Amino acid sequence: MIELLQTSVIAAGLILLGWGWARRWDEGVLVAMIVSWLALFSGVLFATFCNISLSREFLIGGQVLVGGAGVLFARRSGVRDWGIKWDLRLGWGWLALPVVIVAVWKAVAQPLSGVDVDFRWNHLAEMMVKTGGLQFYPPTTARDFLTYFWADGIPPLVSSLYAWCYLIAGETSRVWTAIPVLMQWLGGIILLRTLGQLWGGKTGGDWALVVGGASFLLQFAFNLGQETGCTALGTGLMVLGLSRERAKSAVANIWVAGVGAALVAASREYGWAIVVVGMAVHGRLILFSEQRWIRMAGWSLGLIPAAWYIRTWILSGNPWLSLSMGGLFPVNPVFAEWLQGYQQIYGGTLTSVAGWVEIVRLCLLSAAPVLMGGLAGSVVFRDQKGWWIGPVVGLSVGGCWLLSIPYTAGGIFYSMRVLSPLLIIFGAWGGAFLARYLESRLSRLFVAVLLGIWVVDASIRALTGGVDPWKVAYRDWPEVGYQWQQDFWADQERFFDDVIDTIPGRFVGDASGVQRFFSHQDRDYLPWWSPEVRFLFSAEEKNDPIDALRSRGINHMVFHRVDFSQDFLARTGVLAQLDGRVRAVRANDVFVVFELLPSNQ
Repeated sequence: MIELLQTSVIAAGLILLGWGWARRWDEGVLVAMIVSWLALFSGVLFATFCNISLSREFLIGGQVLVGGAGVLFARRSGVRDWGIKWDLRLGWGWLALPVVIVAVWKAVAQPLSGVDVDFRWNHLAEMMVKTGGLQFYPPTTARDFLTYFWADGIPPLVSSLYAWCYLIAGETSRVWTAIPVLMQWLGGIILLRTLGQLWGGKTGGDWALVVGGASFLLQFAFNLGQETGCTALGTGLMVLGLSRERAKSAVANIWVAGVGAALVAASREYGWAIVVVGMAVHGRLILFSEQRWIRMAGWSLGLIPAAWYIRTWILSGNPWLSLSMGGLFPVNPVFAEWLQGYQQIYGGTLTSVAGWVEIVRLCLLSAAPVLMGGLAGSVVFRDQKGWWIGPVVGLSVGGCWLLSIPYTAGGIFYSMRVLSPLLIIFGAWGGAFLARYLESRLSRLFVAVLLGIWVVDASIRALTGGVDPWKVAYRDWPEVGYQWQQDFWADQERFFDDVIDTIPGRFVGDASGVQRFFSHQDRDYLPWWSPEVRFLFSAEEKNDPIDALRSRGINHMVFHRVDFSQDFLARTGVLAQLDGRVRAVRANDVFVVFELLPSNQ
């Protein structure tokens, strides 16, 4: 019973409290969710700026305040219909049901399966709950890096959603994150259908669900529970508002676009590139019409995420912390050098034929129906007003993805999750295209069978998390996609629990995913790029570097058995300093723990 109450409170805080603000739009549920998320994000920022402890009571109070203001706003606006408008007459859209089944399974039984949730998204949420705020983030000081390992300043909207779940539930069990993840899925379904209806009527919306569901890549991007579900929703909502602004010139439409833009910018740093393009598109619409520039007011909602970047700028001298923007802003020099290893591995992808062949192969394997829908739509819908808005905004998404490839540790496919907003737009176009050109019952049946098979295949691939399901026994499908969390990290946790229990002192290394094991037992594990050990990378340091580490209580090093880590230490000269001064004290197949030996030994 208590779990049901907790679930209800979590869900209410993430959707109902935005209901009053959203009732003026047809997409009330979607807008209500996003407004609720932005309100929660604003509450977290307010607590951070004012140095207020981030507690359950504080966040509930803030959400209730926003919800109450929304009710007053709705009444003043003359809203009389407070009911939720559901239209479950999906037609061919029901063929996408396997997508929903897999999404629920992944969210509940295998929550947060991404490779970087353990040092980014979920770790940040856990530390927000543990420390009562975000005073350590983004990390700029030695003390900060003891709490948060990675040198990035991603706006904490996604982590705030998880922290909200954990604070209400009173525990940090990942299963609670299923609520916001499934809400993103609900928003994605609404958005796909609405955009499909915009360009192809009701039937176009139904087909859009099937075309979008046939993309394993789109399912992967939402199931991860990272930023790419939110960026897809925000960008799609922005395109929806701008397209309606062009067609109907209703004031409410640009506020829809503004809500979407705020969500995109609050979800990830590259979101600002998409927002700027959206603003430019709207500026062009106004310039070539008789509208007034005051209609740009909806973009003022971008001030909510802008507050985060301004704070990061004040703390570090760089609004994006680790993105130098071509040398315009300072970055953590050691972390920047460490990232050079990724660029050496993946940087040649875009300059080689083999790299582009692999990109094309992965695109066709994971999103062929959606991409064909985008190609068809870009040709067919030129006769509709504002047809160019989706492609122009989509190009900005594609540009962000291409720039991200050299910095994505998971490889090309993992980087492709950034394309989720483009897949939403193209999926809607594909649905509208089918609605326009499938005239006979036989043709509709043929395409339905073909896409239905594609949806099942894509859903099975989403279930197995990128592992080719047709090379795995079907009985292993439910578990193979979660082996990274269930098997690999479970083994590492046992290893490090033994290390922490038996070895005293502080530790240094570059394996970001293991800091949480040390944090759980209030032990120090800091990265090589922490300011506390910056002297190791300075030619001006005169004292013995290993003795200097030991004088700070850092007497052990965690070494990751990958060439990447060794190359970094060799490239920066640290490996030479360690020569003859380390002794292995614990090891497994992945990590080696070295003791740092004093100079007199």
